[in-house]
Amino acid sequence: MKEYIIRRILFSLPVIFGVMLITFILFFFLTTPRNITRQILGDKAKKEVIESWIKLKGLDEPYFFNNNQSSISNCQ
Repeated sequence: MKEYIIRRILFSLPVIFGVMLITFILFFFLTTPRNITRQILGDKAKKEVIESWIKLKGLDEPYFFNNNQSSISNCQ
């Protein structure tokens, strides 16, 4: 019985890792800075306002080089 439980746990680890990987990839590719900005500023925001907000928050720079970038909850 112990062997069965250990085997089930070991077989579930790749499945859990795969689900986490797929979730991360989908979130990373579907939430662009432009989409985040549209959600916060609204659909009627002008293009200039969107571009300046993205630059102000540092979303136009790569994540690793951006020291100013805060979490989404602190963007407003």
